[in-house]
Amino acid sequence: MRVHAEDADSGRAGQVVYGFPAHVQRMYGRVFRVDRDTGTIHLSTALDYETQTNYQLLVTATDLGTPPSLPTTARVVVKLLFLFV
Repeated sequence: MRVHAEDADSGRAGQVVYGFPAHVQRMYGRVFRVDRDTGTIHLSTALDYETQTNYQLLVTATDLGTPPSLPTTARVVVKLLFLFV
């Protein structure tokens, strides 16, 4: 998955970085990670349907201006499906 945000400012003030808020990092930091530069969300470990079937992640996008803009937040929902083959 990937989230994307744009900032119309030029230079560093227009560069956007991504991350998880502290509470999301504490809850799911061992399971998911977000690439600071691209907004791509990666799995850090296998997901277990029997343990948890639903994840709600918040991803923040903040520019590198001084001072930085208030972060924008996107909610990403990951639902696991169990398929019989």
